Amino acid sequence: MATVNAAIFILTQNSIERKVYLKTCLYFLFRNFNKKYNYPVIILHEADYDSKSQEEITKSVRENQRHLIKFREIDKDDFKVPRHLDEAKIKSLIALQPVPYWRNLKYRLMCNFWVQHFWKYAEAYDYVMRLDDDSIIEEPITSDLFATIATKDTVYLSNIVHVDCGLCNYGMKELFEKILPNAKDKLNEGLFVQAKLGPGSTYFDRFKTLCSIIDGKECTLNEFVTEMPLMYYNNFFVTSTKFWKRDDV
Repeated sequence: MATVNAAIFILTQNSIERKVYLKTCLYFLFRNFNKKYNYPVIILHEADYDSKSQEEITKSVRENQRHLIKFREIDKDDFKVPRHLDEAKIKSLIALQPVPYWRNLKYRLMCNFWVQHFWKYAEAYDYVMRLDDDSIIEEPITSDLFATIATKDTVYLSNIVHVDCGLCNYGMKELFEKILPNAKDKLNEGLFVQAKLGPGSTYFDRFKTLCSIIDGKECTLNEFVTEMPLMYYNNFFVTSTKFWKRDDV
């Protein structure tokens, strides 16, 4: 039984493909974790899940645990480009596609949702798990992850760390240095990995164009040093909501 004030959140869309993903995700979530711990599972959506579709998903879960499934419609403004950003510039940057995994506007709004808007839906809980609808818990989790993070008073729990694309995160380190001037030493302690990008590199010309659009002037550099951040895969995590409500965060 649930021992911590916590919930599992999944953000999804009502399409044939994503419903298959969601049913599979829920099957393995209950099989390998929630069958034992019985935490509420809250499915967030953009008003595209009618009662019939909600019933279809709920009935894909074992009958004695269907009561744990809840659907929550998110606010319409949650998936809009923030007002302080230049939407035309964003669209021109997305159209550039300098790397294969550049993603589209909807994906970027999804990322913004998890950082900026998600926490208002988690206000009732001390801890939350994010699980993407196409993510699968492949093996049994034999301990209560929420109890673990609560007992250890830990902020964040995840399972994979990787070096992310320097082009996709252009300007991130400089931004952090600007808004967190007291953390410069920490930022240089292995949180970013440098890589050089020069003429002859596969994406050099596209990157020059990208920088020109961002900076508003022609880029004349003949070499770039990209700062690649070391980060968690965040399609799965468990975290303390108290941390994300802090003023400095």
